[in-house]
Order: sequence, then structure tokens, then C-alpha cells
Amino acid sequence: MIGKIYKITPNNQNDFYIGSTINIKNRKKTHDDAVKNCKSKLYVKIRECDGYDMTLLYDYEYEDIIELKQEEQRCIDKLKPQLNMLRAYNSEEY
Repeated sequence: MIGKIYKITPNNQNDFYIGSTINIKNRKKTHDDAVKNCKSKLYVKIRECDGYDMTLLYDYEYEDIIELKQEEQRCIDKLKPQLNMLRAYNSEEY
């Protein structure tokens, strides 16, 4: 299967969020709905900045959803996004 690793950047900001999905169109709709009233750091920042840009970083081939979440976490660890509040994947090492 093919998953997507994506980046959300609030308008005119350097801060960003990293996520993964199996359906980018549905995931964007979920984010759009959450912007309306969710209190997480990402959505508060998006409201303050009056919008956001969602960019596909790359496609990722995976066998099961855990592999996609592990790849998302690798990307988070590498890029160090300021707006992710939770880990995408918790291994036994953490």
C-alpha cells in the first residue's frame, strides 16, 4: 500500500506539523474541520494565521499501518516540527 507523509505550515510561518495518511483528500478535510474549534497548538496557530498550506512531502510504501506511523515518526525526529504535540509512534525504546 502507499501512504503519504505531509507537512502543514500555517500561513506566513516557519513553524510546521508533520503527519501521515492513507488518503490525503480525506485527511485535509479532517484538518479543515478541526481548525474550526480544536484547541491543539496546530489549530490555534492556523486560526491565528488565517489558514495553512498542506504539502505532500513524499509517498511511502508500507505493508501495515504501523510501518507508516514509524516512517512518520522518523520524519518528525529528523525535521523536528514545532507544532506536533504527540508522537506518531511509540516503540518499546521510548
